Amino acid sequence: MRSRHLLAALCCIGAALTSTAATAPGEEYATRARGAGIQLPDPAPDRAIGAGPFERLIIKDVMLVDGEGAPPRGPVQIVVEGDRIARIASASYPLDLDGAEVVEGAGMY
Repeated sequence: MRSRHLLAALCCIGAALTSTAATAPGEEYATRARGAGIQLPDPAPDRAIGAGPFERLIIKDVMLVDGEGAPPRGPVQIVVEGDRIARIASASYPLDLDGAEVVEGAGMY
């Protein structure tokens, strides 16, 4: 009787190892969800096509949430040069828009 329980436990462990070994890293939850009959959303579309990168990007008239618990600030203009935020300025501050891609972000956070 005891060996039968041991054999059943080993079979369950082997099945679990086999099912996780076939799962790609990062896909464990999705695999479990599918196994439970949960329908997952379609994958995101390919993002290879689109605008950018830009040498200079200005996002105008947005509310800035700094993520450290302070209240939202704004409206502000965020200047991105290369891959870095170069300046955060008040919406009323005049910026040189020449050669920059400008995104109107009114109402965005």
